[in-house]
Amino acid sequence: MNLADENWRYYEGLKTFDFWTGPKPEINHPKYQVVMKRLEKSFHQYNVVRKIVNHYINALVGKPFHWYLKNSSGEMDSENEAEKYLQMWWDYNKQVSISQRLGKGKPFAEAICQMLVRDNRGSNTGISQGLDGSVSGGIGTGYLRLYSPKRYANLQPWKKIILHCPSPGSVLVDRDTDGILYRATYSYGQGREIYTLLDSGLTKIEDEQGTREIDLQGRLPIFELSGDCIVTQDIKDAQNAINKGLTLKGENLNFAGFLERVILNGQMPGKWVNDASAPGGEKFVPDPAGMQGGAGKAMYVQGIPIGDRHSPSGYTNPSVMYRDPVDVDNFLKDFELNLKCAYLAADLGHLLSAGDGSLAAVSRRTLKEDFATGLGQYAENIQAVISNIFDTVLLLLSYDLQRPDFTQYSTVAELKMNMGKPLPEERDQNRQDYQAGLLSWTTAVMGTGEVSDPDAEWGLKLREREEMRNLDAKEKSFVEDFSDGGDS
Repeated sequence: MNLADENWRYYEGLKTFDFWTGPKPEINHPKYQVVMKRLEKSFHQYNVVRKIVNHYINALVGKPFHWYLKNSSGEMDSENEAEKYLQMWWDYNKQVSISQRLGKGKPFAEAICQMLVRDNRGSNTGISQGLDGSVSGGIGTGYLRLYSPKRYANLQPWKKIILHCPSPGSVLVDRDTDGILYRATYSYGQGREIYTLLDSGLTKIEDEQGTREIDLQGRLPIFELSGDCIVTQDIKDAQNAINKGLTLKGENLNFAGFLERVILNGQMPGKWVNDASAPGGEKFVPDPAGMQGGAGKAMYVQGIPIGDRHSPSGYTNPSVMYRDPVDVDNFLKDFELNLKCAYLAADLGHLLSAGDGSLAAVSRRTLKEDFATGLGQYAENIQAVISNIFDTVLLLLSYDLQRPDFTQYSTVAELKMNMGKPLPEERDQNRQDYQAGLLSWTTAVMGTGEVSDPDAEWGLKLREREEMRNLDAKEKSFVEDFSDGGDS
């Protein structure tokens, strides 16, 4: 199994028992299969890999990204039909129900997920591969594809173009000696599509509709997202340790979690039977069921008769000793330590330490800044791919609508990265900077993390002030009127 598929199994939480690192018998042991089936049945996992990856995805594209068009002069231009058609295409694609792995029709989130999870090393599919077959290690890839379904052939032009994220491992790409991606092969079921960038600059498309060439201005209809894979061996080791600890905790409760009762000097349940070979001609036969206890049952323990049971000189004094269940505190500490290792390896330490007093404010801010820096490395690539996709759609719309003027525009995409709620010390610093005059009101309000539209918030603030002035005026007028007519 290559690293890309292995990492994907960790992310999905499927068959991770195969990576079990806890105690187990030797594979040639006669009871190996029995023990492993029993262990697998009690296997307990907590998928920290998915939580880490999803946190990155939500930080990058959890909020809708912003995009706009600029003209050939490099100036922002929002008053044009090209943007109107492009917006209609994007709105329609967000509504189309595409079978995406993330289940919400969010192809960008799906592709980013694959990029963060699927390590290229040792992979034969879905990789950035040179002509010599070499691949770069530690780099993950995800792909996005533009296509026109047969069933949409008679729809409006902006409804014919669908954005889709191919399933993991379904795309194989080739690069030339300059590192340019010139061929992409997409396989699905029994079908296959091949996209090739020709020396002429045209793009050849081979699919179930036949073979054709189209001018995409040096692009393929498959777009690659690439970046550092965050599912490292450190994180997988922490995941394995978490699974082991939780599983052994369950087994510990099974075998050491029930109270033990030891009865001393007590008569066991049973009966005396005649036995000529026994002293006194009788012997005691214990009840095989033993002493029955539990909730709702009153237990009575009788002492053992001393001497002749028919005329005993006395009885022993029974006593009961209890053993408490084994404490699971060690398993809790083990879980917390391994969870911390996983989050620190992913530059998410600020999520574990915020507000608990374990780290100084400066340390928490430093951890969060490290996370922000890492996100910035992905953001540039994602924004470039989004712009490239939108430009390609605009080019296809210009052909279908016979609007060559659309080609003068290019798309600029900007991610609205979501870093989560500000840390308490960040909010305090934000207030201090505003009071000192170092920040504008708009910047300070944005820094609270509670307001997404400062202009609307300012309008609301002005309206509240006006209402308060009107209310004060009414109260003042009421007091004056009351004072004038107070004698009556």
